[in-house]
Amino acid sequence: KSAMFFSKSLAEAGKQFEKLKELKDKYEEQMKLVKVVNSAIANGKQMLKIKNNLSLITSEYSKGINFIKNEPLIENESKSKLMKGYSVKLAESLDHFEDASNFISDSFQMNDAERIKMLNETNEKLEFEKGFLIYLNNKIKYNVLVIKEKKRERCVLNQGV
Repeated sequence: KSAMFFSKSLAEAGKQFEKLKELKDKYEEQMKLVKVVNSAIANGKQMLKIKNNLSLITSEYSKGINFIKNEPLIENESKSKLMKGYSVKLAESLDHFEDASNFISDSFQMNDAERIKMLNETNEKLEFEKGFLIYLNNKIKYNVLVIKEKKRERCVLNQGV
C-alpha cells in the first residue's frame, strides 16, 4: 500500500515538473512582451525577482524530494505523505507564478502602479513559500539526524552491556 502511495507521489511530482516547464515557457514569452514596452521595465524587474524565487523554490523542492526518496530511515508511507505535501507547495507556487504572468498580460486592465503592486504581493507569497520549503527541508534533515544519533547511542549502549 505504501509503495503504491510512493509511486503515485512520484507520478504527481513528474506532473508538477511538466507544469513547471510549461509555465517557464510562458514566462519566457511574457518576458519578451515586457522588453518591448518601455513602461514595463519595473514589471520586468519584478518578474525577474519572481522567476528567481520560483527557481529557488524548485531547487528546494528537488532537494527535499531527493532527500526523502533516498533516506532509508523514512518509511514509505511517510515518504508518500511528505512528497504529497511538497507537491502541494510546489503547485501553490506555480499558481502564484501563473498569476504574475497573467498580471503582465493585457488580460487585466490595470495601470503600471497596480501591476507592480500585484507583482510585489505575488513575490511576497513566493518568498514565503521558499522560506517554508527551506524550513521543511531543514526540519526533516534534523529529525533524521536525531533518529540516527539515537540509533547510534543504542548501539553503543548495547555493545557496552
